[in-house]
Amino acid sequence: MNDIDLSQLNSTIRAELARRGMHQRALAQVLGLSQASVSARLSGGAEWRVSELQSVARALGIRVSLSVTPDAASAPSADLAVSA
Repeated sequence: MNDIDLSQLNSTIRAELARRGMHQRALAQVLGLSQASVSARLSGGAEWRVSELQSVARALGIRVSLSVTPDAASAPSADLAVSA
């Protein structure tokens, strides 16, 4: 994967919120953000910070991993995997 798939990331976070019966408002409190800010991130209207994703992972009991490695053409690439 060359680009971070934010739609998959957001889908996984939304699914885990639903599975745990946790609302965006509760996640926002964990992150120190407004519910509107969490909603914007989950809808793709704003980007997640790595530190926020670490907090999301802890709150939801999921693993988020990020690797950045050069590809064959020496262009930067990034992978982001989220697993429940």
